[in-house]
Amino acid sequence: MVFPDYNLNVGRFGTLRVVVYLAACGLFAVSLPAPGADAAATEDRREPKPVKPPHEAVDQGFRMSFIVGISGQVMPARYSYSTRIDLPDGQQLNYSDTQTAPGGFALAGLQLTPPGAFRRFTAGINFGAGGLASWLKAPVPSGVPTQFSQDSLLLAIQRRYIFRSGWHPSISPYIEHELGNFLGNRCRIGYQYWRQSGGYQGTFIPNEGSRALAAYDVRLRHSAHLVRFSINSLTDLDDTQLNGPRKQRYGLIQQVGVLVGTNRTLAVFWGVGPFWNF
Repeated sequence: MVFPDYNLNVGRFGTLRVVVYLAACGLFAVSLPAPGADAAATEDRREPKPVKPPHEAVDQGFRMSFIVGISGQVMPARYSYSTRIDLPDGQQLNYSDTQTAPGGFALAGLQLTPPGAFRRFTAGINFGAGGLASWLKAPVPSGVPTQFSQDSLLLAIQRRYIFRSGWHPSISPYIEHELGNFLGNRCRIGYQYWRQSGGYQGTFIPNEGSRALAAYDVRLRHSAHLVRFSINSLTDLDDTQLNGPRKQRYGLIQQVGVLVGTNRTLAVFWGVGPFWNF
């Protein structure tokens, strides 16, 4: 009896099953994502982190500064005068002209810097004591002959006013705009108006040997339109943390600058004082 060769057929079908199994495994492996692919896709779908600005403004609020300092003329400034002389015989003489003189001032002032869009602007006002050394020259036009001794008039003025100023306290407003920072200091440029008045009053001996006295009344005026340039250093003295970035609450301001303007005005100034932020 002869049996069919089933072993051959079974072997062929077995081989076929192995091939089909391996192909299915390959397709399944291809369909699987690569390791870490889901994590990378999820990371790509995340929103980008917000980028912090490179610099955060330290003091965006309202700032007030109180400054005291000094100022001096680099070159003699021009001022005007008006002189009235009353002679012993009742005659009255009047003179007016301009002269130049050096000078110095003690200053006290207030600065205000607004917040927000106007934070680069600073408005201020200075109160000054002192004045030009107008007592160095007789208040009479040079080269004009007079019926009295100009040296005697000048000597009387110097004796009375050399240790006290004949100038009244001045009030000088200004406004500045911040240009930027230089070596950590704030550079500003702006406009300032200066006006000051004063005067001399007294008596003098009009001529040598005269027993009667003459009277003098001198009115002084000094004004200028100025370009103001200043360098300001702000030092924070408060390190308190206030629920966020550190803010300057108060500190020390130091400033130095120059004033250039009309009537031959060229002056330098220096000041120091506290500031507060609100």
